[in-house]
Parts: sequence; C-alpha cells; structure tokens
Amino acid sequence: MSLLAHEIYLRQDYAKVKGVVQGAFLMADGVYSISMIYLGCVQAMCQINLKEQEEAIQTVS
Repeated sequence: MSLLAHEIYLRQDYAKVKGVVQGAFLMADGVYSISMIYLGCVQAMCQINLKEQEEAIQTVS
C-alpha cells in the first residue's frame, strides 16, 4: 500500500492518496510501526499540498 500511495503521490493526485492511506489504516490488522509512520507522513504531505494545514499538524502529532 505504501508503494501504491507513493506512486499516486508522484502523480500529484493528493486526494486519491489520502483515500489509499485511510484505506490502509482501516484494513490494518495490527500495528506496523514503520509502515504506519511512513503512511502518516504521506498523508501529512498530501494535506499540506491540499492546504489542510491543521489536519497535517494533527496527523504528525
């Protein structure tokens, strides 16, 4: 999922990446710290590009 999210991010389809990341979090059956940290960072980067500053701050907090 993280590779898919990264590819979509490179295509600058930020809203779609947010959906992929949220779907990955919902499907997770456990805590995978490295993957979840990376996906959280991708989500925050998308939120910044979509001018959602407060949401980005909450994502990385």
